Amino acid sequence: MAPPESPPSFVTINSQSSNHRIPVYQWLAEKNPKAVIHISHGMAEHGPRYQELAEQLTMRGFHVYAHDHRGHGATIIKGQTSNQGHFGNHDGWNNVVQDLKLVVDHILAQHPSLPCFLLGHSMGSYILQSYLSRHNPKISGVILSGSNFVAKPLLLLGRLVAKLETLRQGIMGYSPVIHQLTFAGYNSSFKPNMTEFDWLSRNPESVKQYVRDPLCGFRCSNQLWYDLFGGLQEICSKNTLKKIKHQLPILIMGGDRDPVSAPDGLKDLQKALINSGHSNTTLMLYPDARHELFHETNNKEVIDQLCVWLNRHI
Repeated sequence: MAPPESPPSFVTINSQSSNHRIPVYQWLAEKNPKAVIHISHGMAEHGPRYQELAEQLTMRGFHVYAHDHRGHGATIIKGQTSNQGHFGNHDGWNNVVQDLKLVVDHILAQHPSLPCFLLGHSMGSYILQSYLSRHNPKISGVILSGSNFVAKPLLLLGRLVAKLETLRQGIMGYSPVIHQLTFAGYNSSFKPNMTEFDWLSRNPESVKQYVRDPLCGFRCSNQLWYDLFGGLQEICSKNTLKKIKHQLPILIMGGDRDPVSAPDGLKDLQKALINSGHSNTTLMLYPDARHELFHETNNKEVIDQLCVWLNRHI
């Protein structure tokens, strides 16, 4: 994947309730736009990483937006690492969900006549599901990339570990125990490893760019993990999924060798959505692909099939 040739345009949205400025990136189709798409990025990355996807979509008539979650990208305080990988000291999950609402409200106000689609990758897909269950915006479809559906006992255990680590290290600690229970094992299926992030993609150039990016690959705080496990407890529930509009088209995309959702997290997510009343749910699984479909060796195939689905639901 080639590096971005030029950065996207940039605006900020103020979250008055928490005195936070949300960095928002926009790539606008030059003529005849037919829809708008918002991208909610994953853990330890940032919005501008989706430049190539955005450029491909704008060429096909889609306006594209993305924003940085708290503790990520342009929200990281320059010259400091105090808030890197940290949603906040209190109420972090509710704040990142509210940030997404503010961004989507902004997009809908900017483009009131265009259909709107929301795409969430990995952690961003969890934030997106929480937002949908709470607010049910007027949108045309949802794409969940590199997502998962996790059994409640595992989430309870994960949150307990995160709580114990906050007591041991503090909320701003970066726990080796949590790292060992999560990311440390992801590379085990892809030996020999060139980097600790080979699990992201089969494309070695994409992995190298991730490793070289100072805004990627950092560890997250104990408090973020505590917030995240709480958010997952919320969305990995039939009662929560039932709150999302039943007629909403939902596309689940992922690689069949993605260790984040191994072995059957994507299939379990589709099953949970169908069982909660969402019959218009599609699963696209890509053989041998890993966690980041839009940075994979077959990313052009992925984008082509995404556009077919988008055009079908405009």
